[in-house]
Amino acid sequence: MKTDFRVFVDSDVVISSLLSKTGAAYLLIHSTRVISILSQYSVLEIKSVCERLKINIKQANAIISNCQQMTISPSLKNVRTQYKDYTLDINDAHIIVGAVAAKVTFLATYNMRHYKTEKIKRDFGITILTPAVFLQYMRSK
Repeated sequence: MKTDFRVFVDSDVVISSLLSKTGAAYLLIHSTRVISILSQYSVLEIKSVCERLKINIKQANAIISNCQQMTISPSLKNVRTQYKDYTLDINDAHIIVGAVAAKVTFLATYNMRHYKTEKIKRDFGITILTPAVFLQYMRSK
């Protein structure tokens, strides 16, 4: 089956996929129809959470290596300044800039409440969905 979707994934989706092999995040991350995309800031966040929660870093690195990785050139400080109007949690601004830079139409996250979804959709054409809702959409196509 061909790959149909390029999705920027929030780090919480990767962490969730490491915690449960039966959940939507795991299915999304391991789907052959999806190219999961991360930025360098997401990778750092994933590794930090793994260390804090004592999650196996080798498993995290395996998932990270299977994702398409991209580099966001502005500093994290500049990213937070430029994209602060798109999120309620300034620490998630890098997710928005990553999705925009990757030119995706979907962003998968469990932190829906952190993002101004309508503004992001209007300004960038990016739809923000939870992994389960994205999988449901994907299955309908």
